[in-house]
Amino acid sequence: MQPDQKDERRKHPRIAVETKGRFLAPDGSEHQCSLRDISIGGIAVSSPVSLFEGAQIIIYLDDFGRFEGKIVRVFEGGFAIETAISGPRRERLQQRLDALARGETIDVSAR
Repeated sequence: MQPDQKDERRKHPRIAVETKGRFLAPDGSEHQCSLRDISIGGIAVSSPVSLFEGAQIIIYLDDFGRFEGKIVRVFEGGFAIETAISGPRRERLQQRLDALARGETIDVSAR
């Protein structure tokens, strides 16, 4: 399978964004991370800490706020989590992601 074919299967388009963050691992330890990309349904981060698929984590991202999710993919140097966001928060995030996709700057107070 070619890399672009995998991207075509994604339910939600991902936006490449660089920002810092931190996450709480299942054991309660806190670690630094860097956002690689984000969509309405998931987040991929770079992290020197290895975790396992299925782990539940809480992640705090500068400019985006707090998310809870389950690790659905582990790759060298990071992992991807699936998030479940609903209601007004989902709508606000979608508006921000749409603005980023258009190349606009985002209002960080609109979390």
